[in-house]
Amino acid sequence: MALNNIITRLEEIKESNLLASKKRTELYRNILELSKIVINETMVNSYFSKVVSECLSNSNFSKFSLVVLEDEIDYISDAGDSFSIFYNDSKQVNYIKYQSNNNTSISLKKHSNVIDITEEDSKLQNTIVTKKRHYKLGEECSIRSISKSVTLIDDNKETNVKETYSYEESNKLVSKTISSSYKENGFTFMRENYSRILDDDEVSYTKSDIEIIKANNDKERIMNSQSTVKKLMLLI
Repeated sequence: MALNNIITRLEEIKESNLLASKKRTELYRNILELSKIVINETMVNSYFSKVVSECLSNSNFSKFSLVVLEDEIDYISDAGDSFSIFYNDSKQVNYIKYQSNNNTSISLKKHSNVIDITEEDSKLQNTIVTKKRHYKLGEECSIRSISKSVTLIDDNKETNVKETYSYEESNKLVSKTISSSYKENGFTFMRENYSRILDDDEVSYTKSDIEIIKANNDKERIMNSQSTVKKLMLLI
């Protein structure tokens, strides 16, 4: 389905008299088609479509306007939602970004044999909460890591905490990493990192997801004297 047709269909769904649950389903189906212009992998397309359609269902948009740039096409709604379609040097679409009207963005990007879905939420003042799902293509697609980070920006100061679960193909194990960093004027003054291999009863791995069974708290490992780091850890 052509891009313009997908966007037109989103407008039609939003203006229809369908029940809210049916609208979400129809929005999902059309975002699924949109995501395929970057990559056609069921687990990737399904997750991206789910989170974007949930945002769209909560928006009051009705119409999109088209803006065409050299390596980018933007569809901007009357409510402030937008879809940005980016092209690589070969004029292939390798990146889609959805920006909601409430400071949430969700992107799907393919580079080489790697696919990333990134969700950013900046509703809290001076704070960005980022969730990322990292996939790798081979004979088949599989998820390699999931992460959540919180970044506090205060003028030229930046404090970040991050929790990552990574699948290590060589030993078929999942590791957990917790880190924090502090930057000022672009220079890093403090960085801490703690990592360990998870036991079988703590995590479940499938090719489509990394599910945390037992959320053991390792955060105190890097909770140093900085009160800002401690506060941000509460958001992880």
